Amino acid sequence: LQLAHDNNVNYLFEASVGGGIPIIRPLNKCLAANRIMSITGIVNGTTNYILTKMKNEGLSFDDALKEARRKGYVESNPKEDIDGYDAARKLSILSTIAFDEFIDYRKIRPEGISRLGMIDMEYADSINSVIKLLAIGKRVSRGIFCKVAPVILQKSHPLASVEDIFNAIVVEGNIVGDAMFYGRGAGKLPTASAIIADIMDVVNNVYSNGKRLWKVKEHSELIDSEMYDASLFVRVGIIDMPSAKKLISEKMGEVKFVDIGKKYEIGFITQQERESAVRKKIKQLADGSCISSVLNIIMMYPEANIN
Repeated sequence: LQLAHDNNVNYLFEASVGGGIPIIRPLNKCLAANRIMSITGIVNGTTNYILTKMKNEGLSFDDALKEARRKGYVESNPKEDIDGYDAARKLSILSTIAFDEFIDYRKIRPEGISRLGMIDMEYADSINSVIKLLAIGKRVSRGIFCKVAPVILQKSHPLASVEDIFNAIVVEGNIVGDAMFYGRGAGKLPTASAIIADIMDVVNNVYSNGKRLWKVKEHSELIDSEMYDASLFVRVGIIDMPSAKKLISEKMGEVKFVDIGKKYEIGFITQQERESAVRKKIKQLADGSCISSVLNIIMMYPEANIN
């Protein structure tokens, strides 16, 4: 960007986020009158395709990944997609533009989807929810918050119905409120559509000075992902159900139990409090004689009360 600016040329990259979805240009132009408060989105078509296959067809994670590979949706290194690194890079681009501060993607510590199984889908469905890999960026009083992680969100949420390789991004502006951008996030033609549009824009503005799309300055510090309030869904292996419920209530305080009829495990939703404190309590659960192990932890959405 600095090089383009110094040489009075334009450097555009609409296709870098959301495939064929116009999102970077709207952030820079259509929403320019707004102070962007948050960005929440499904920005990786591969992981969304895998989660959709697991939910709708009962495929295991490995089988869903194989099908995504067969259709050409997976990067040559699948970890880029399934471990959340691709989504973290895209979140850094969107957050940098939206918040006008350079957000280094290496400071976003993503959580991927490889630890999810069909059993997690069943628990989510039992509370009228789905699991999605979300990229979340927020402007808060103490700085910028960015997180990429699988979350459980209610089916009534507009992002819950986004399936297969489709992407969707909800942008919250202080004037416009919520605006949602939806479309194909993977595939050669949607990506080509965005690239050609950039070429046309460059040609139409060939004599205009190149403009930086955000301030070039020192990296902004991100709020630590565990230093905010969150509610978590926790799945634990148990030996004795009554004793396990009693111990969980004693250690965790008031929780909402989610029982789908499994003999040797149960799930529960924690109260919303500082995530680091919640995780510390969860870690201590495995010390109880009636609880064999902590099987999985997934964030509930809304993901945080950050201030």
